[in-house]
Amino acid sequence: MDLLSPLKIMTRGYAFVTADEQVVHGVKQLQPEQTVAIHMADGEAQAQITKIDGGK
Repeated sequence: MDLLSPLKIMTRGYAFVTADEQVVHGVKQLQPEQTVAIHMADGEAQAQITKIDGGK
């Protein structure tokens, strides 16, 4: 069960992004110049969106 823990998964290098205190599921939720939070196992970093690429 410990292997499925979100915190345990994050220690392997994964992170999640929030904007306006909501989890970001895709680029359509983002706007240029928007500030987001990147949550990692050992803390959080703030970042600003400078470019959005919608992919394929």
